[in-house]
Amino acid sequence: YHFGTPKIFLSDAIGPQSRILIHRNIFTIVHNLAPYLTLDPDPVPLVTSDGRLLWMIDAYTTSSHVPYSKEVPGPLAMINARSHFSGGHLPALRSWHREINMIHNPVRIIVDPQSGVPTFYVTDPSDPMIATYRAIFPDLYKPMEMMGSDLQSHLRFPPGIFSIIARVYESYHMTDPHTFFNREDLWSLPSRNEEPMSPYYTVMRLPGSAKEEYVLMLPYTPSQRQNLSAWLVGRSDGNHLGGM
Repeated sequence: YHFGTPKIFLSDAIGPQSRILIHRNIFTIVHNLAPYLTLDPDPVPLVTSDGRLLWMIDAYTTSSHVPYSKEVPGPLAMINARSHFSGGHLPALRSWHREINMIHNPVRIIVDPQSGVPTFYVTDPSDPMIATYRAIFPDLYKPMEMMGSDLQSHLRFPPGIFSIIARVYESYHMTDPHTFFNREDLWSLPSRNEEPMSPYYTVMRLPGSAKEEYVLMLPYTPSQRQNLSAWLVGRSDGNHLGGM
C-alpha cells in the first residue's frame, strides 16, 4: 500500500470518478518528469481570471562544467532555505544542494494542484540546454505563446537566480583590474541575526522610469560595514521582465 492503509478500498466515499494524487508535492511532481531541471524553491501561487488556483515554478538549466566560471551554491542555499511553500518544508532534491557555475531561467512550469498536471512553458528558446531537452521531449515543452496573457501577467524575476547574481556581484561589480585584484571595493549583503538578507519584492519607481513597477530588490553594504553602498533590482513588469 502506498498510503499505508486499507481504508482506501473500504471507503464508501470512493466512486468511479474518484482519482488519487500519489505525488502531492508540486516539486516532486515536476522533478519526477524533469529531474534534469533545477527548480526555484519559492513557487508562486496565482489565481487566474476564471478563478482557478495554480502554482507557478521557475525552472533553471544549470551546470558545474563551464570553463573559467566560479562555482557557487545552488538556489536553495542562496535564499537561506526559506520558502513560502509548505512553511519551508521542502523535498530533498539533489539539484538544490550541488554547486553550480552556470544558471539560466528558460522555463516556467504551471501546476494545477487539483489534478496534479504540470505544463512546461519555454520562455527563452535560445537557451542551448533547453533546446536540447525540447528536441528529446518535444511533447513536454510548449512555447511561451501558448501560456496566454493571463498567466504571463504573473511572470516575475525569480529569487533563486537573483540571489546568485547578487552574491557574484559583490565582487564582480568592480571594473578596474587593480581594484578587483586588491579587493578594495567589496560589497556584502546586510545580515540579520547573522543570516544574509533574502531578496524581497516591492513596488517602486526606478530612476529614469515614468511609473512604479514590481521589482525584486536587495541592498548592498561595504564589506564589514553597515551603511548603504548600492542596491540591485530585478524587473518583472511587461517587456522589462528579466532586466536588472
